[in-house]
Amino acid sequence: MSSKDVLDRYRNVEERSYGEWIARKACPLCQGDTLIREDGDGQTDIHCRNSCPPLQILAALGLSPRVLWPTRGKVYHAPDPDWWTKPRRYGAGPLPPMEEQ
Repeated sequence: MSSKDVLDRYRNVEERSYGEWIARKACPLCQGDTLIREDGDGQTDIHCRNSCPPLQILAALGLSPRVLWPTRGKVYHAPDPDWWTKPRRYGAGPLPPMEEQ
């Protein structure tokens, strides 16, 4: 599973940067903005701007918490409480084509 599984459940998704998206007014719990980020190691993080718990957001979307785990066999680690204010741990997967850089 990956960030694509999470993104498929939302409408009004805008790509903020490579591997980072925002779903406007789309939190299933409070209708606030939701930030979704995929790190280069495959881990997906999800954050509601109104601080709704990520596991409750996933449950409301009909997704298992397993969607957050990397698909490449690495161990999931809990993100810092304010992860959305910091740069990603690694680049988000492969580089985009040269014409997009």
